[in-house]
Amino acid sequence: MAKKAYRIKIASGAAREAVEAIDYYGDIEVKLGTRLRAELKSALKAIKSNPVAFQIRYDSVRLYHLPVFPYSIHFEVFEDEKLVHILAILHQHREQPK
Repeated sequence: MAKKAYRIKIASGAAREAVEAIDYYGDIEVKLGTRLRAELKSALKAIKSNPVAFQIRYDSVRLYHLPVFPYSIHFEVFEDEKLVHILAILHQHREQPK
C-alpha cells in the first residue's frame, strides 16, 4: 500500500514573503528570480514527500534551508491530518519584523 501524500497549506504571510523575495531577485536579474522560484518549488516538493525527515528546530517547527539562496522555510507537520503548514519563508541574514 502506497503511503498517502501530505497536503501543503501555505500561510498568507509566507506566500507574500516568497513573492517579495522572487520579485527582489528578479529585479536584480530576471534569471535569479526564476531560479529562486524553481528552488522554492523543489523545496516544497521535498518537504511534501517526507516532511518528518527535517529536524525540529524550535517548538514543533521544522526548517528547510534553501541550498543556494539565503532563505529557510519554517513549517509544522500534522501527521494525523497528513498536512504540512508552511508558516514562513525567511531570509536568514536579515532582521525579521516583530
